[in-house]
Amino acid sequence: MPAAFSIDSRLAAGAPAAGQRAAGGVVFDIVAGTGAILALEAEWRRLEAEGPDTALFQSFDWCRNHLDATAESARWRPVALLARRAGRPVALLPAAVIAKHGLHVLTGMCEPFQQYSELLLARGESPAAHSSMLLAAIKSLRVDYLHFGQVRAGGALAEVLGAFGAAQVDCDAAPYVELSAFPHHDAYLATLNAKTRKNLRNAVNRLQRQAELAHVVTREGPQFVAAIGRTYEGRAAWLKRLGLTSRAFRDADFSDFVRRFAEGRAQGIDTVAMSLSHGGNPVSDQWGFLYKGRYYAFMATWNASYEAVSPGRIHLGEVIGAAFSQGWRVADFMIPAVPYKLTWATGSAPVGDYVLPLSLRGYVQVEGWLRRLRPFAKRLVAGFSPALRSRLLKWLLPWFE
Repeated sequence: MPAAFSIDSRLAAGAPAAGQRAAGGVVFDIVAGTGAILALEAEWRRLEAEGPDTALFQSFDWCRNHLDATAESARWRPVALLARRAGRPVALLPAAVIAKHGLHVLTGMCEPFQQYSELLLARGESPAAHSSMLLAAIKSLRVDYLHFGQVRAGGALAEVLGAFGAAQVDCDAAPYVELSAFPHHDAYLATLNAKTRKNLRNAVNRLQRQAELAHVVTREGPQFVAAIGRTYEGRAAWLKRLGLTSRAFRDADFSDFVRRFAEGRAQGIDTVAMSLSHGGNPVSDQWGFLYKGRYYAFMATWNASYEAVSPGRIHLGEVIGAAFSQGWRVADFMIPAVPYKLTWATGSAPVGDYVLPLSLRGYVQVEGWLRRLRPFAKRLVAGFSPALRSRLLKWLLPWFE
């Protein structure tokens, strides 16, 4: 990549769009740089409190922790697209401009450490009312294309991006349990398939006959730290064993980002770890975050020696039981929609990435690679052995991202 390649000039070029007025007296500002973005705290928190669909990963605290852990560079700059009406914040899109393959891309501010992308809206605001001005602000940044990951169907951002004409790629679903729909845990359990309940009960009974099966929920202390450490190491080992890859695990800042939660350095984030043990031996661990009564399952791992009894499936049942006892509203297991999650889920929210070319070079990347060749390459590579897949991905990684 040429040494002169820099994002700074693009952000400067986008500056004239700041302060432009849209219909209804809305003023749109583009706020660039960590310091200026963090100065939006009061307005940001106001939107969080008002918005019905605010996701944890667009909250001020999540973005602040990401910004604290990730240094800005010539190839990565955070931006916040903020709309105000009569001085009052009404919409906010936390984003970042990144350099990729010689192109400029607009994506979520906390990629690849976020799990959903969403637009914050004040109560009573229509996403459609902001779509044209938001697109004008994005175009003023002179990015080549936009790529927002894991956008939930039915949310404000999905509606806005749909109005732009953005296309969906990498479609999946996020299983969840709507805990608040049931008066108590037993009422929820009664809705599960009878055969599934029996099989799981038998698996638990077999383990309990051998040794004590214990489940603990922690928010601090040695068990909490150990659970987070095991999940990180276990997930990394699992990816290596299957010859798979993850953008987050390839990021040099991710291990420190995870340690922030284990060490209590993550400000304002309610972090919960849950561990299942058998005779004192770890069987399965999961940790995540509680935000607005919704539990987000961020990372999980399990002991391979217990594979025969489906430790992830057993542990998820314990997690749901803990969620009921804690009075949480929703347990969100996020993508992918794999069988062990679907066993317990009461629903699955469609989720997909949205892409939109904004220049000729961006069009080639989006239409030629992201929408056509990349899906074919992923299916092809998925059919290879883990060893061959691992070797091929080392060559293909720059293009898969």
